Amino acid sequence: VARLMLNTDPLKAYSYDLLGAIAGIGLFTILSFLWTGPTVWLIISFSILIFFQFNLKLNIKFSCITFVILILSLNIFNDTSKMDLHSPYQNVSVKFNNNQLVPITVQSNNIWLQTPIDLSNEINQKKNSDWHKFYIIPFTSTNYNFKDILIVGSGTGNDVATAIRNSKGNIDAVEIDPLVANLGEKFHPENPYSNSRVNLIINDARNFIKEIDKKYDLIVYSVLDSHANLSSKGGVRLDSYVYTVESFFEAKKKLNENGVMFLSFAVSTEQMGNKIYKMLKMNFDNEPKILTRDHESDDKNFIEGIYSFVVSNKDLSLNLSKSNFIETNVFKDKKFYQDVDVSTDDWPFFYMSYRIYPVSYVVLISVIFFISLFFLKNLTKMRLSKFSFPSFFLGVGFMLMETKGITELAKIYGSTWFVVSIVITAILTMAYLANLFIIKGIKISINQIYFFLILSLLLSYSLSFINFYNYPIMLLKLIIPIILTFPVFFSGLAFSKELVRYGSTANALSCNILGAIVGGLLEYNSMYFGFKFLYLLAIFFYFMAYVSSSKLRLVR
Repeated sequence: VARLMLNTDPLKAYSYDLLGAIAGIGLFTILSFLWTGPTVWLIISFSILIFFQFNLKLNIKFSCITFVILILSLNIFNDTSKMDLHSPYQNVSVKFNNNQLVPITVQSNNIWLQTPIDLSNEINQKKNSDWHKFYIIPFTSTNYNFKDILIVGSGTGNDVATAIRNSKGNIDAVEIDPLVANLGEKFHPENPYSNSRVNLIINDARNFIKEIDKKYDLIVYSVLDSHANLSSKGGVRLDSYVYTVESFFEAKKKLNENGVMFLSFAVSTEQMGNKIYKMLKMNFDNEPKILTRDHESDDKNFIEGIYSFVVSNKDLSLNLSKSNFIETNVFKDKKFYQDVDVSTDDWPFFYMSYRIYPVSYVVLISVIFFISLFFLKNLTKMRLSKFSFPSFFLGVGFMLMETKGITELAKIYGSTWFVVSIVITAILTMAYLANLFIIKGIKISINQIYFFLILSLLLSYSLSFINFYNYPIMLLKLIIPIILTFPVFFSGLAFSKELVRYGSTANALSCNILGAIVGGLLEYNSMYFGFKFLYLLAIFFYFMAYVSSSKLRLVR
């Protein structure tokens, strides 16, 4: 890309690059709406690549061979016993069974996700006794007449079907993945989503709970399978705002006076169980009750498996005689209670029990950085004396700022793929407008640019300390995006100025992307310090960009 920019005006070339990126996000959004898979992605991307290579009179043999190999590998190595589908979030595989009771098995990225089961009659309930006795706990253990029910992570509909059978209330079912919900609509034997009492909502659970102006008698947090799959793998990064102290506070506000919350989770470590218990206890006056399967009961020794946490605004007395669960005190002995770090909106790493510095990430990305540096040095003949330190520091700061902006907006708009698409489009648009600002020759000094850049970052940083609960959600949706995208505009002005000053587009852009790699490395500091810390890092590196830019101007 940098080499292509050599033959045209650098600012105009950079504008085309940004417009192309915006178009790419638009295309990604369309393809995500259509639930397309890798074959479609590769056909489109390689067609564009080969078209440009052909027009530039470059050798297209390697690209064509690579394309054919990739397409063949996608089809040859497919498991013919199942059908692969692709949602905006994950690869979903459906295996069809010759069984009316269990018509399909659903996998996510080749790991078991859900199995929609017919539990509508006594015969089927006996055949799948364990699952039946698990799903009915919220209803048979309380004997309450739930009029309004919220199910978080409703998936293919097992929890919804159970709520229909065991209550006469209205049910709001929230599922973030439209493909998984669609499979439930088409293949669940009980057709729970077609019931007139059920309202299916495709949305991020946290965002729905925050915005809904309604209170519930029962809130069920189903076994959100993305967490169940990843919770035991500390090396997998998963930022979720569903399981945080603030999220449970919001859920508590949506419970009626006698409302009950049931949270089920596949707990893989005792520390994780302590963490869930601790977060719930921080929000509710009453002590949460902990349920475990009766054959796995041991108050002293933790056994990995599914646990249910039951909490309410009033004292509860549970009758578990119809379930296969009993009460346990396994997470109440304070063994890890004081030490585990609870998940917060600033540190939303639910699957991590402690703040541990991610050494493995640092090592891996450092290797990528040095490999990138080696190739760029040889490709661009870059020397230290010609290295664009302002471009490098701007790249570091931009990556940190983009990450923090996305996480902040996720708390307001939700963590859906569509929100992320809009956020990245807004960031690229601000960078484009900043570049256009310089092209039009509007006068603004470097000192003014960096003053407003750091000032806007300090404003964004201070915003992260504000309690959003005290303000109308529509006001926040209007003001916060403006505040969070201001730094992007001034950062774009600084980089466009540097492109003009530096002269070599290839070197400036290479240094900028190299800085972005370092920003990606530093981003993982949030796994120890939290996301607010990224603002402080961004301010530091933007200040370094200003200092290095000032030195170059003094030399000139």
